[in-house]
Amino acid sequence: MSRQDLATCYFPNRAIDPDGLPCNSSAQLVGRASACCAANDACYESGACFQDWSGIMYRQSCTDPSFRDPACPRICLGEGMLSDGVWILTCEMGVGRACCQIGDSCCGNESSLFDFKPGYIRAVLNGDGTNRLGPYVDADGNVQMTSIIVSSSQTTQTSSASTIATSSTQPSEHTTTSSSPSSTTNSPSDPLPSSSFSTSAIAA
Repeated sequence: MSRQDLATCYFPNRAIDPDGLPCNSSAQLVGRASACCAANDACYESGACFQDWSGIMYRQSCTDPSFRDPACPRICLGEGMLSDGVWILTCEMGVGRACCQIGDSCCGNESSLFDFKPGYIRAVLNGDGTNRLGPYVDADGNVQMTSIIVSSSQTTQTSSASTIATSSTQPSEHTTTSSSPSSTTNSPSDPLPSSSFSTSAIAA
């Protein structure tokens, strides 16, 4: 499947996300939706994305323009967050607390904090939309060749034949980001995710 054959990704306000790639390209084949992230970034089972070059997480888009499909991210959908991607800031990593950054840092506002566990990494997207980890669970949950569990001390990659444990770097808390991913400067080799995006990874 070429990139032009991939399902279109939409922001919560139904605007097309030109930078989004479906995390599960098999979903459209069975009439299901998929969360979307940017090329070279990781997709979590929660629908959150992990920006490769910055080590920050974000909520991006979904192939269901209504955002009603269970595969769509259910975080950072409040007022002022619907027309773009949104950074997810790690505020209390030890207890899995985060907030959605709109403007200044939100970690100081207790009412904006929520419990957040990103869960498994389901895909790492190549520029053509393919999953560099190999196929993962399909839209009906029948195939799961590779997944990665992110914890505070290690990343564990599992496949149908083996389990490999590798050390991982845990992002720092209170990561400083711009008000919107579109205003950040990506590394030369990475395309800009979406107009607004990302946050520090939290232990699953």
